[in-house]
Amino acid sequence: MPAGTEFEVRLTERLSSDDNRVGDRFTGILDTDIWHDGRVVIPSGARLTGEVTEAGKRRVNGDTRNVIAVRPVDMVVNGRRMPVNAWVLRAVTKEESNRSTLGDAAAGGLAGTLIMVATKDHEAVMPEDSRMTVGLETDLRIPAAIARR
Repeated sequence: MPAGTEFEVRLTERLSSDDNRVGDRFTGILDTDIWHDGRVVIPSGARLTGEVTEAGKRRVNGDTRNVIAVRPVDMVVNGRRMPVNAWVLRAVTKEESNRSTLGDAAAGGLAGTLIMVATKDHEAVMPEDSRMTVGLETDLRIPAAIARR
């Protein structure tokens, strides 16, 4: 799959600035097939593993805020693990009142990360079932045994 390809995954667990720590792993599920050149290269049900790169308090525009930052690490497709060089472009949460705002990799200062920021009195949260749009930073080579026609 070429660099720049975007796909959406659904978080299988809740992530928050209060409960998670740097290095914690999380999982997202691909709900739709990814097609390339007329064939399914990654089937729905594939799992994306990510890592928390920052959690806790941070100075943002002169104020102390609660933040959580994440980045993709690899995908498991039909039982085979593949490293993925990608970034999270955006996230959509089901909870409209979580008082979090989205940032991007540039704002986060860490390549490949998505930053959720909340006020100092509220945790930054990505609830279970949040949708994250992931973009490939470099080409992802899919072994022929994985791709379906």
